[in-house]
Amino acid sequence: MSDDYYNQSEVLARPGWTITRVHQLLGEPDDLRDNPQDPRWRPMKLYVGWRVVKAERSPEFVEAVRKLEARRERALLRLRKKDIAAANDNAQKDPAAGGHRGAG
Repeated sequence: MSDDYYNQSEVLARPGWTITRVHQLLGEPDDLRDNPQDPRWRPMKLYVGWRVVKAERSPEFVEAVRKLEARRERALLRLRKKDIAAANDNAQKDPAAGGHRGAG
């Protein structure tokens, strides 16, 4: 694969890209080529490298990535709060054993 092109999988592997964002910001591929794995498969969609980089610098892409990062941070915060709450619940049940006591 030439360094001048990214196939769709390579674009999607870059941070911030989704299939919807590819369609919105890049539109139709610049070239289609037979899939080297098996020519019976769908052709590879290729995008010129400078267009991918230009799209990544666009205000739309930058804002979308910022929103994605903010959503991830909020989700991580929620998970941390749940973990802390669960740990506190377990500690309150039995501080010595770290859980409930079995009959013995």
